[in-house]
Amino acid sequence: MRTALFIISNLISAYSFILVFRIIIFWFTGMRYGAFWNILRTITDPYLRLFHGLTFLRRGSVDLTPIPAILVLQITAMILRYLAVTAEISVVTILAAAGLAVWHTVFWLLVVLGILCAVRLISLAVTRHPTAPIWAVIDGILGRPAMAISRGIQGRRAGYASGLIVLLVVVLLLAAAGALLLAPALVSLLGVWPRV
Repeated sequence: MRTALFIISNLISAYSFILVFRIIIFWFTGMRYGAFWNILRTITDPYLRLFHGLTFLRRGSVDLTPIPAILVLQITAMILRYLAVTAEISVVTILAAAGLAVWHTVFWLLVVLGILCAVRLISLAVTRHPTAPIWAVIDGILGRPAMAISRGIQGRRAGYASGLIVLLVVVLLLAAAGALLLAPALVSLLGVWPRV
């Protein structure tokens, strides 16, 4: 039984990575054609459609509905993994596993956001006005948060590059604080955590 729970948990985690891969591929318009794309959509779209009704997570060209889709998978995988190790479950362990899954999802979103900030800052330093379509997508993702956080911290309207720098620093601080404080507290609530 424990082996079956580990296998199911690992399959769910693998499916989560396939979803992330599909989402990243979607950003690049030239890669959205052909047999590979069709197979990927056949595997992922039915599950993603379950969350497409969350309209408050869709703003213009930015669709954040895959986040809860991945979150549900991660919570399920963590609970199954914990069950495989301890063979017991309680409300506290379910909440701690859910909290840890939420933190892992937020952490990886922060990592992606940090990478996007760094790549965009490098592109701005190298080329004054990069015109590739990918920059419009990245600016659509980073523009509002960069300017809002920069305005909130600096108290005035800042340029886009300085807004990106402030956003990158905030992202790094949030990721570090969560990794050093939140994740260990949630793991301690679980008591035992499986090594995979």
